Amino acid sequence: MKNLVDRYLAAVSRQLPEKQRADITEELRDLLLSQVEAKEDSLGRPLTTDETETLLKDFGHPMAVAGRYRKVQYLIGPDIFPFWWAGLKATLTILAGVYVVLLILSLASDLAEVPGFPNLSTAIFNAFGVVTLIAVAMEQLGLTKHLYRWRPRGLPSAGIKLKSRFDAVVEAGMAIVFLFWWFGVLHFQDWMPVPNSVSIHLGPVFASLFWPIAAYAGMEVLVGLLAIVARSWVKTHAVASILRYAMGIVLFTVLLRASHWIDVIGHMPRPGALNSMEASFNTGMRIGILGAIATVVVLLSLDARRLWLILQAEKAVSLG
Repeated sequence: MKNLVDRYLAAVSRQLPEKQRADITEELRDLLLSQVEAKEDSLGRPLTTDETETLLKDFGHPMAVAGRYRKVQYLIGPDIFPFWWAGLKATLTILAGVYVVLLILSLASDLAEVPGFPNLSTAIFNAFGVVTLIAVAMEQLGLTKHLYRWRPRGLPSAGIKLKSRFDAVVEAGMAIVFLFWWFGVLHFQDWMPVPNSVSIHLGPVFASLFWPIAAYAGMEVLVGLLAIVARSWVKTHAVASILRYAMGIVLFTVLLRASHWIDVIGHMPRPGALNSMEASFNTGMRIGILGAIATVVVLLSLDARRLWLILQAEKAVSLG
């Protein structure tokens, strides 16, 4: 019997913190021997080996018993779990948006895959591991308290709907892809339904507006990034979004005044067919630009109303 108890206590002690090992082992020894004595008194005889083994099993697995004396009983504690869960959901949402953009890029360009990016399952596994390790490190280093430093007045207004991270990632990602194409880094497949003897090119107006168009795309990236990394800055995001749409209205209005946006170059058997094709493309561009202006005006109006609601909410807080 004593041999089994000693072996059990030795197994427990190996899992205990070194500084407390001797004291805890002695405490457990006294507790176990008290249970053995009580059991022997009730039976009126010494315990057999099987009975001692049953008593030790009921007492608990050595690792479980030792775990009761450790400061950390879990990988991620209750204080940091909500932040870990929110961080994991945000990371996976951003990851999904990134891979949607990559999928569109691979379909539209001549790239079979984007170099340097792992497959989706590997990316999800790595994201889970990184977020978990960060949470564990913050808890072990006592940094959890910094997560709870917040001010109620810094929270977004109750009536303000935040843009989802997925939408923001896709929006910023598509703007980045456009910039890569605009600067000639990416080349997309030609899906235009035209004969091989014909090529389609942007008109001179786009060359004259090269940097304003690049600046507008840059604003798209900035607004998307703000919605991803600074979600509580609702006023800053609304102002940046309004500036973005104002730039868009000016840019599309200047484009509309050009009246010619597409050049069709090549040879076609039927006389006048080339001019007719070019006119059709330019008519489509005019309709597209008019639609873009109308859309941007509506979006600017919605963001202007959103900014007004934010300012009204801030005013109510300051007066209250």
